[in-house]
Amino acid sequence: MKCTLTGEQFKRLIIKSGKTGNSLFFRTDKNNHALLLHTSNLESWIEAKAPASVDQEGSITLPLKPLVALAAHIANHDSLLLEQKDRVLKITTKQGKTALHGFENARDMDMPTHEGGGLFRIAASVFFSACRRALVSVARSTLKPELSSVLLRFTDDSLVLASTDGFRLTEENITKTSFSQYPVKKVNDILVPYRVMEEMIRVFEDDEEEISGSASNGLVSISSPSARLCARTTEGLFPHYEQIIPSQFTVSIAVSRPQLHDMLRQASVFSGKLYDISLSFSSQNNELLLHTFNQDVGEFSSVLPASGEGESREIVCNWRYFLDGIQGFSSDQIGLSFTNESTPLVMRDPHRPYGLYLLMPMRGM
Repeated sequence: MKCTLTGEQFKRLIIKSGKTGNSLFFRTDKNNHALLLHTSNLESWIEAKAPASVDQEGSITLPLKPLVALAAHIANHDSLLLEQKDRVLKITTKQGKTALHGFENARDMDMPTHEGGGLFRIAASVFFSACRRALVSVARSTLKPELSSVLLRFTDDSLVLASTDGFRLTEENITKTSFSQYPVKKVNDILVPYRVMEEMIRVFEDDEEEISGSASNGLVSISSPSARLCARTTEGLFPHYEQIIPSQFTVSIAVSRPQLHDMLRQASVFSGKLYDISLSFSSQNNELLLHTFNQDVGEFSSVLPASGEGESREIVCNWRYFLDGIQGFSSDQIGLSFTNESTPLVMRDPHRPYGLYLLMPMRGM
């Protein structure tokens, strides 16, 4: 192997590999003028490529950790010369030379072959913005794999992304019109493990072009012109979450999202060990009162003007989960709907008819 590429391209390759595996398999492709990277942990597989001037083809497997350390000290404008001799890769820059020892036997990191099902194409920014919001409510424990996964469900009109940890729920919708290619045949529900989705975001977040995806036979695949990721999906059934979303509310109001965010930050200092905060709507004054109390710290109360309608009602929530939901929205206003202290709080963007964040109340507080 002998090739030349920029420091920026080399660092991108290392970043795309992430923590998927402990070693990276490199090979040069003279016909396509590229340096290719393969890595796997047997649950997910990543292929990435970077443009390079290739003088000689070859391949080598190297440990991940020293490559990450080396990439951190390479400037984007540097020119790197990579030369392989036996099981040693020499990397030469203007600042000096580094020799990395590879493995005697390269582990097979080729992606599993599968027939693509439900092919779609969409702008990376649109797809992964929805993925980030869906990750907010995912369970981080692996005791129930279906709750530590994000649901992808293709309907006649949109792609629905949903996640829940039992205490809150996020539902995102990407309309069919946002896709340049939408599945032409029915696709079964896809459960993507949250770690896989985090890897997807990291691998493709810098891509400004479209990504394409497919799922079949227990595998999900996402690809762009510069990378491809394939991973195993979660087996099982996602909860029938639709039945817990209320269809009617006693209180439906809208408040300033930035102000509500700041108030929750202030209230967090005074919240107790259960992270509880009380929300009370006054129909007489059209105000939302936030109140929390900690016998060791003190008491906090603040009032927000509210537009909308409803009866005077109160609900108690976990302020951390509440704040997580607010941070998933970007509009100036946020809609809050609830009925009483025993029913969920639903948050929506008043200017967006789709997508919601649902928070279960803390009963008996």
